[in-house]
Amino acid sequence: MKHLLTTLTAVLVGFISQAQVQTGKIAGSVKEATNQKALEAVTISLLRAADSSLIKTSLTDKVGEFGFENVKPGEYLVKAVSVNHNISYSNRISVSAEKAVANVGVLELVPANKNLKEVVVNSKKLMI
Repeated sequence: MKHLLTTLTAVLVGFISQAQVQTGKIAGSVKEATNQKALEAVTISLLRAADSSLIKTSLTDKVGEFGFENVKPGEYLVKAVSVNHNISYSNRISVSAEKAVANVGVLELVPANKNLKEVVVNSKKLMI
């Protein structure tokens, strides 16, 4: 009987502590800065604001939207990376018990200007 009471108490404390952990959601969208077209398959990283450590990653969907669920309370940054575009960061985002849903808004990616330098092609004619 004593073991049963101890086990039930441990299980109950576990459920209560789990129920007290509040999580939130962070959402937003990504568009190209030049034409405001939604960008698909952009890599989105959720970073801790204090040290920029990686928390979660995601991809944008067909309409350029992304979301992170089950985000613990704290301060975060969102980083957007896409091929042929410059990296974009959000402003600092806060998730708390009072503000469980945070909207990043629209992150605009600027096309990267990568001009190649001169290319020289050398060839030699083989003597047969």
